[in-house]
Amino acid sequence: MKELFESTNYLLEGGVVSLLSDYLSIRASRGLVVRTEGEDLAILDAFGTPMNSLFIEGEAASLAGAFPSPPLKAASDVTAAPLAGEWPWAVRLRGEGWCFYILLGEEPSPDLMEEMPAFAGLLGLWQLHQKSGGAEERLSRTAYMILATKNTLASVFEPMGLDYFGCFLHDVISESLFPSKFSLLLDDGRTLSVLEGDETRLPPRKGIFGRAILSPAPVRVDESRREFIGDSVFDLLAPEWQAVLPVPGGGVRLFCLLRWDKLPDEEAFNFMELLANVASKALSLGGLNEERESHIAELSRRTFMLSALHGAALSFMEQTSREELLLRMLDIFSEMAQAPRSLIVVWQPSAGGYIHFASRKNGRIEKNGAFAGFPLILAEDSRPESRSLEEMA
Repeated sequence: MKELFESTNYLLEGGVVSLLSDYLSIRASRGLVVRTEGEDLAILDAFGTPMNSLFIEGEAASLAGAFPSPPLKAASDVTAAPLAGEWPWAVRLRGEGWCFYILLGEEPSPDLMEEMPAFAGLLGLWQLHQKSGGAEERLSRTAYMILATKNTLASVFEPMGLDYFGCFLHDVISESLFPSKFSLLLDDGRTLSVLEGDETRLPPRKGIFGRAILSPAPVRVDESRREFIGDSVFDLLAPEWQAVLPVPGGGVRLFCLLRWDKLPDEEAFNFMELLANVASKALSLGGLNEERESHIAELSRRTFMLSALHGAALSFMEQTSREELLLRMLDIFSEMAQAPRSLIVVWQPSAGGYIHFASRKNGRIEKNGAFAGFPLILAEDSRPESRSLEEMA
């Protein structure tokens, strides 16, 4: 069983190509096992001939054109066809979503062709295993992103300051998208600054960074988006970054600059858009909460002031003399203004002007002069010039 497992694992991990090449080397003088990659042929293995290059450039179309392409009637099929050039014969082994070619120095024998369907089946199993492995890897990444989203939703809407929010967002993106380089920029309305992450050359507030309306969706830094990003900004970003993720919300504008060793797939970019939308909503709600708290504080202040004025008015009405009224006014207004020192001056005709009537310092009231009464009518030209507070003190 151990040998069976090791043999099966060897074939499913790509050993079938070596097995095919070994089989062909006994029954043909020379040959190559190739597959198409764009316009070129990628050489997977060779026998009876030196492999001077990993590619045969520009030959993919001519090789494919030598074979008919009817619909598949089984899981795989095998066809041989003559060619012109260095390799006079080729054998095609193909299945759903895959195709391999064997380039031969001579016409394949009937015995060789009889064994090719079995190798085509093995190649099909290898390709199916590769697809399954890729699907499992994508599902694993997707599951991890869903878990990251769940954990993000549990915390991102909690009240937090901008610095803490930036640190939180930086951690979430770093731990779920694994960028090799990441910088989180803050737009304060005048300039851009690094809020979290790697230091970088700061771009100007132009192009994507100067747009009045921003969508929380990732923008790839490639030539197709040059106009949207802005020419000068694109030239600055392209050598260092692969994507820009705007996160606007609640009057705050954040920009995530990201780079990877290997550019992630579409699922990762979809997750980035989801995360940016959630973060944007959290910023907007945070801004609304701050505005609400500010309004509540202002209303509380006004309520307190109105209550204090009402109490002061009642207190004024309770005073039985003008002297007591003035002292009460000094006490109440000093308390409302939270002034450590205050004084009250009054007009006293007998003194020829204003006098320093009383003062309040650190909660204690000191009376400085005697009250002599208010004149009911005093002609404007009979009032002497007033003295400064320093002179009266």
